[in-house]
Amino acid sequence: MNDQRQVVVLLSAVLICTTVNAADFKQELAEARAQQNSAHKFWNRTNTILLSTHAGLEALDFGITHHHLAEGGKEMNSMAKALCEKGTGGQLVFFGGRTVGVIAIIYLLHRMHQHKMERGFILYASADSLYGVGYSFAHR
Repeated sequence: MNDQRQVVVLLSAVLICTTVNAADFKQELAEARAQQNSAHKFWNRTNTILLSTHAGLEALDFGITHHHLAEGGKEMNSMAKALCEKGTGGQLVFFGGRTVGVIAIIYLLHRMHQHKMERGFILYASADSLYGVGYSFAHR
């Protein structure tokens, strides 16, 4: 019987220590998140430059695609084809929607504290737009 009592006391002590450590861990995690949020705002200088660059590349891609289609060319992107071949309005919807979609996705990544993915996604989207611009210039 004495052994059972010692086991119960030992388990109780472990449970109390675990509960205290969990509370400390929660507090430390909350402090770390608050510090991280204050250190990196969404509209900081880096994001503003990257998003401006992406929007500029999208606008350039829009302009080249619009000119190319007005001259009788064909849209090669199968996802864009339905909208871009409907005229200027469809092209505005496609390229504007891509820009807004990129901003929305990186904002969600930012809110989830995935800052490396946030920056990586902006760079990937900008590279995709740059590819479209380069392809359009090469096949005029």
